[in-house]
Amino acid sequence: MNTVYRTLATDNGPRRALVVSQDIDELVGRNTLAELRSGARPGSHAEVISHVAADPESTHLVILRARGADGSGTFRMARDLDDGELDEVGYLMAKAQLATWRDLAEHGVLAFSRVELRVWELAALRSGTARLMAELEAKKHDSDRARALQAQDDHWTLGRALLNFGVGLETALTELLPMRLEQLERDQDGPAANAPSPS
Repeated sequence: MNTVYRTLATDNGPRRALVVSQDIDELVGRNTLAELRSGARPGSHAEVISHVAADPESTHLVILRARGADGSGTFRMARDLDDGELDEVGYLMAKAQLATWRDLAEHGVLAFSRVELRVWELAALRSGTARLMAELEAKKHDSDRARALQAQDDHWTLGRALLNFGVGLETALTELLPMRLEQLERDQDGPAANAPSPS
């Protein structure tokens, strides 16, 4: 993966973003689907977490580009996936991104974003995210207080801190993500932060 740090201008001051560009073609097909079903996360996620953890400076935002900075690689979903498989891939990738954000949050990262997605990939991720959001909404009413609070936090995170866009990198950096970071900093701890401890 190719990485570079960029600075975002926000009303709260400059914020540091790690931009990760594809350096190989990543085709999400049936092999990837099988891996995701087993609970595995994309290998690039582990690399990103290690990169952020090793950096002595704060990283506020991680951005994954769906293409290489020089056109050398792309992130795309296989066109031979049927509708059910495509929906499942989007759902499992949303779950993987949520798990990765939890690890990144331990190092101060507020948001985890994909940009430059094409229509096919963007639709799959948005559909999968909506499915996961609905599941978490139901789990927010779990009789087990700890599970309910976890679902509440995950629902909040999925709706606010995991961001998938079809726009170009520069548009995301200058127009969309600065405002989102400001919003996240206002509500950084999520909805369960002030909730009573589970009994």
